Amino acid sequence: MSKKKIIKKRFNVRIIVMGVVALSLIIGSVAWFAPTQGAGPTYFRFTIPKNADGTPVSYSPGWFGKSDKCPQNVTVLLYNDKEGYGIAYTADKFITKEATAITSSVADSTVLSAVDGAGVYKGQKLAERWLPEIRIESKDVTVKEGIVTLATKEDVGQIEQRLAIYCPVCGEFIQWTDDKVTDSRQVLVCPKGHKSVTATYEKVEALAK
Repeated sequence: MSKKKIIKKRFNVRIIVMGVVALSLIIGSVAWFAPTQGAGPTYFRFTIPKNADGTPVSYSPGWFGKSDKCPQNVTVLLYNDKEGYGIAYTADKFITKEATAITSSVADSTVLSAVDGAGVYKGQKLAERWLPEIRIESKDVTVKEGIVTLATKEDVGQIEQRLAIYCPVCGEFIQWTDDKVTDSRQVLVCPKGHKSVTATYEKVEALAK
């Protein structure tokens, strides 16, 4: 083989190698900058500030800390008012600068290890935390054979006072009760399917002190 052919062959091999390297770099850059579809949610821990008296600040359902710019589609898994923090996740790829990014395993273990009690809300307790309180009204009633009915002008029997529970959403009658019902928290369902509670968690916790 002549010297010219050898040089030409080496040059062609060099061009092929450089082409392969360039193609690899292009493919790598595309993969690097492509959106991470289906990468899963981003978990984070946020702070629940305290008031001057040491009580947690008031916040609304779904709140996840103070921030100027907030991620979208956030789901809160835990509010721990007692220790001043919460756990949440978002479908966005960023979190607030005030929050701390954590792994899903850390989030799961933190939620599971949070001891249920005053100021700790997770699971069903969190889902029912902000249900509206029942509406209670005093009514004139008659009791005949153990059946309580609203008194009318035509009633000639003994009329007494009973407390009636009404749905705070639609106003439907739920049940008859007495004032002791608000000493504990119960979830009631009206005939139209609306849920309400006999007492807030804060009221029950205050009575327990």
